[in-house]
Amino acid sequence: MDVRVRRLAEDEALLAGALHVQAIRAAGGTPEPGHLDRFAVAWLAAGPALPQWVAEVDGTHCGTVMLRLPVPLPPGVGAPRPPADVVLLYAGPPGEEHVRRRELVARDLLDAALGWATAQGWSGLEVAAGVSVPATVLDELGARVHPEQRRVLPASC
Repeated sequence: MDVRVRRLAEDEALLAGALHVQAIRAAGGTPEPGHLDRFAVAWLAAGPALPQWVAEVDGTHCGTVMLRLPVPLPPGVGAPRPPADVVLLYAGPPGEEHVRRRELVARDLLDAALGWATAQGWSGLEVAAGVSVPATVLDELGARVHPEQRRVLPASC
């Protein structure tokens, strides 16, 4: 199977929204009326902070990955640039008969996003909570799994 992955252009906001609708439906959800248009407007407004890629097989859209880029610190402040966050990964229809296809699409999407992010100076990709990535894909891409080390400060003491 030949998977073609490309980054969405600014004028493809409606495609970004349509791919998000597909992801919601594949997860068993139902998008609210008007979701596609609202998503497209928000994605366009976010500009370069939410880069997104689409996967195509035989000319048909079959998956997407979206990153959220952290706001970088001024030069000389703090550590090197953090990883970009994978906030959406949709790699095709659910079902046992599509497992290998989803793995191939997910791998190619994440590989393209990782290549772009590191070329832009980000230190890699971090998969956000709630985003599912097949274990075989994580293994193929050399992912390291770190135990949760979040520290949350309360709003009031």
